[in-house]
This record gives sequence, C-alpha cells and structure tokens, in this order.
Amino acid sequence: MTEKLPAMYFYAESWISGTRDLTLSQRGVYIDLLSYSQTLNGKGLPNDLDELCRMVLPYTADLEQAEKDRADLVSVISKKFEEKEGRFFNNRQHEEFLKGLELSRSRSRAGKQSAFVKGLLQQNINKEDKDKDKDYSINKRIKFFEEFWKINKRKIAKGQSAKAYNNLPIEWIDQPQLLAEKYNKHYQEKLEYSKHPATWLNGQCYLDEITTIESTPTEKTYKDYVWFVQKGMRSTRISDDMVRKMREENLITEEQFKAW
Repeated sequence: MTEKLPAMYFYAESWISGTRDLTLSQRGVYIDLLSYSQTLNGKGLPNDLDELCRMVLPYTADLEQAEKDRADLVSVISKKFEEKEGRFFNNRQHEEFLKGLELSRSRSRAGKQSAFVKGLLQQNINKEDKDKDKDYSINKRIKFFEEFWKINKRKIAKGQSAKAYNNLPIEWIDQPQLLAEKYNKHYQEKLEYSKHPATWLNGQCYLDEITTIESTPTEKTYKDYVWFVQKGMRSTRISDDMVRKMREENLITEEQFKAW
C-alpha cells in the first residue's frame, strides 16, 4: 500500500526569500508543481514537458499567452527542480516529504504499541494471579509475547493474539519459545487449515498431544488435490496426468487446466 502525506510543510520565510527572482505568474506555477509533487508521494514529477503543462497550466486559446505560460513553467523547472532517474525533484520538498513520512510511521508505531499496552493493562485489572511466586509485570508479558510472535510463522491478528497470550495460565506465560515451536508444528501440519495464533492460544491447543497411529496410510488420489489445482497451488505430488483426469471429470475448469 502506498503511504500518503496529505499535508505539505510550508515555511513562509523560506518561500518569501526563495521566490524573489520569480514573477507572480512563476510563483503560481511553482506552488502548483510542489503540490502535485506532494500528491505523487515522493515519486517526483514526470520529465515530460507536455504532461507538466497539462497538469499545471490553464487552457487558453490565446497562443501568445500559452507560450508565455509554457516559458514560465520551463523557467521554474530549470531553477527549482533537478532531474533524477528520469523524474523532476525539488530537493527541499522531497527531503521534507521523507521526514514527514518517517514521523508519520513513528507515530503509527507508537500508537499501536500504546494500544497494545493499554489492552494488556486493562486485561490485568482485577485479574488474580494464582501463582504468587511468579509476578510478571506488564512489560515482561509484552516481552514474552513479542518473543512468541517473532518465532511464530503465521502472523495474523496480532492484537487478538496478544490478548490471548496475556490470558495464558501463569505457568505458560514465560514459555514463548516452546509455545511458538508447538504452534509452528501445528501450522506445518495443517497449513491453510491451521488455526490462527489467537484461536490456538485461546483453545489451549498447546496441551494437545500428537498421537501417531500405526496403520497403513490411505493413498491419496488425484481427487484429493483438486482444491490445490483450483487455487493454483503447485506440489510435486500433483502430476500432469492427475490434472488431465480432473479436467476430464469436470472437477476443474478449462481455464484452470490451461493455467496449470
């Protein structure tokens, strides 16, 4: 997803001192170019003069005025912008855009962390700690959860997973690595059918014992892999002959068959 900054930093003194060599018309062209550059999210302006004219200049049937406007545009571009990698950039505006983008990201991270901490604090209100020998502070709980999240291989619904982790029995709170290993084993066995981390934690699935049944496994047929072909998920277990049989029995569409 493209990150956007709807607002642009505007320094009045810098504008006044930096545009004394421009005519009033050129100043209007200049602020329009800066505004368009801001909306393009740090990508710079196109280096096509005709395209820039269509973006900035008003339509006029007066050819003499049109040439004058075009000359003003060329003058502003040559004085205030530099060409880099096939695009025009105003160095000051681009630097401020990058600073603003980093500030926006840091505020977003801080907001998420604050919400995460508040959620855990709220959960711990009136919560009885049955094991008096282990009094884990909120910071320790966050640390344990982050360690679990870093190792776990299916990163979905982090907020819900954090709440589920905070509700774990006290004897499991300080076992993030073991929990992550158990979850990853579950995920590797179930893949797309695996439970989300939050559901897995809430269901105390870490207590499940994996039982190996000593019997001859049922050999899978091509029909067992129809879903994989429909979704375009390739596997060494699926041969071309199997896919042909699926098509012959109309288990997959012609389009899915050709795509395979």
